Amino acid sequence: MAENATPEPTPAAPAPAPGAAAAQPRQQAALPRVQMSYANICALHGTPAEVILNFGLALPAPPAQGQTQPQLAVQINQRVIMSYPAVKRLALDLGSLIRNHEEQFGELKLPAAPAPAAEGDPSATTT
Repeated sequence: MAENATPEPTPAAPAPAPGAAAAQPRQQAALPRVQMSYANICALHGTPAEVILNFGLALPAPPAQGQTQPQLAVQINQRVIMSYPAVKRLALDLGSLIRNHEEQFGELKLPAAPAPAAEGDPSATTT
């Protein structure tokens, strides 16, 4: 390529057909410092204005002294606070993602629901 060569112009996108809805702009996410983590538990809480999602890990722990059943040690690592419209959009997108996954790989089986948590337990609504 010559030193003073100018790049070829990019062809313009075709104009939409008359009466067609205008295309929505594509969103680009900048991810320079995104933090990644793994969660196998999510506790949901709501206020009149927003939804609070607490993500964390539930790992087996040895039974407490005098107990025979194994316990779960839950460590909350991330909290995401969202508006209700954003949560609704997330729910619709997650539903679509799960449907596509199940069409390709088969139905996802959920484990049996755990026993209800004691009243006042902050992890009472977990998924």
